[in-house]
Amino acid sequence: MQKQFVLGVALLVAIALCIVALPALPAAAHKILEKAALLFLAVLFTLPATLLFMALGSAITRSLPVSSKRFDRALWKYHNARYAMIKDFLCNYELVGMSKNELLGLLGPPDEAENEPTLAWQLGATGGAPGRSLLIHLKDDKVSEFSVDS
Repeated sequence: MQKQFVLGVALLVAIALCIVALPALPAAAHKILEKAALLFLAVLFTLPATLLFMALGSAITRSLPVSSKRFDRALWKYHNARYAMIKDFLCNYELVGMSKNELLGLLGPPDEAENEPTLAWQLGATGGAPGRSLLIHLKDDKVSEFSVDS
């Protein structure tokens, strides 16, 4: 915290010195300072937006597995393999609007379908993610929303 404060004060002092010394500098130095000021403003306004987008991206993918394997229909039937494939599946298939038949063709029968129109596939038993599920909500036999629940 103290380092940021010292750097901020040093930056303000440098800006103040530039403003005071500006009239005494030749015209060529004015152009260089103008470019430096524009670059400083660009960084000043771009950096917070970049950090915000990085934080949002991190928050979105935080609940998904770190190591991801490509989705494979044949492997999906094994509960232990599902958690490693769920990120790839969600990123590469447009689920919302997909028909129930297309979905069942990809994932096979759900592990739980008691609360129709919600279908659930467990994402792991041993070695996977016990207690986590892929929940698919249907409306008019099409996917309306989905979530990874814990």
